Order: sequence, then structure tokens, then C-alpha cells
Amino acid sequence: MSINSPSPTGKASFVPTCDLFDRYPDDAQVPELNWRSFGKRKQFCGKIYTIQCPCDDNSRVKETLELDGYGYGRVLIVNVIGRDPLTRHDCAMMGAMLAKAAVKTSWEGVIVNGRVRDVDELAQVDLGILALGCTPRKSVRRGSGEASLPVDVGGVTIYPGDLVFADNDGVVVMDPAIYRPYSSL
Repeated sequence: MSINSPSPTGKASFVPTCDLFDRYPDDAQVPELNWRSFGKRKQFCGKIYTIQCPCDDNSRVKETLELDGYGYGRVLIVNVIGRDPLTRHDCAMMGAMLAKAAVKTSWEGVIVNGRVRDVDELAQVDLGILALGCTPRKSVRRGSGEASLPVDVGGVTIYPGDLVFADNDGVVVMDPAIYRPYSSL
């Protein structure tokens, strides 16, 4: 798997999503989805890395989260595509093993426009994890999916390198060219 340059030069400082929206009402983008928090960390932020994959294959997610030294200061956004609206047979894109790998490789969080599994174990992992729901269904690994591309999530186009802030109020995506650290606002 080929991934662009490694981790960003520094970690972003967390700012509550409500404060960001109040300060940037025209620029703060809010994916309008009903996120559920599954990880131990309830507030997280970082530079975005994106993956788009089919609803039954988490190959790219696994490869990315297990890559040494790549996660520092980043948040992985997984956009799941190809859902069958009649059967809703989505598989989990991440469970406890991948969450623990993400901690080991220094990811700040993972946001899944899809489902996760091992919910009780995820709650004990010091990682921000947001997803739309959970399922016991495991995924397969066929090597499908793409990484580091713009993805559309909840009505927002998200680009690799954007900044994301997540907490119990929701998710805010910011263009790093517009965002200024909170202390300088």
C-alpha cells in the first residue's frame, strides 16, 4: 500500500465543536449524521486522512491503522459505500483489534460513516471513535477501497489534510487555511 507523506508536523489542540461553529459560522462544516461515540476518548481532533471502501471490506482501514508512525496527530475518516438499503448488511469497519492498533500507531481518532463492532471493548480503548452504529458482522479483506481522496460524508466534502474536531455535540470539519488556533482567535 502506498501512502503519502507520514504524519503531520504537529498535533492540533482540541476546541469544542460548538465554539468552533460560533467562531466560524460560514466556514465550519458539519456532517449532518447521527454519530454515536464508541471510544473512551470523547473529545478529539486532528489532521484528516481519508479512506473510501465497500461496506464489506475493511482492507484499507486495517493497513492504514497498523502502519507504524503514521497516525500521529491524525484522524482517520472512513467513508463506507455500496450499502444495500433493503438488507442493511453492513459489516464492521473496525473492532477492538484495529482500535488497539490505532492507539499503538498514535491515531487521535477514527470516524466511520458506517459501523463498528466489539462495542464493550472499544469503550475501554483510549481513542476517539465515532460511527453510525454497530454490528457483530466482521468484514472481509479483498484489498478493495481507496485512500487519501475527497469523500462526501453527511453532505460535506472532506479532503485529506482538512482538520476535524469531534465531541459529544458532533463533528466539525475546517479548512486548515481558514482555521486559526483557538489562542489566537
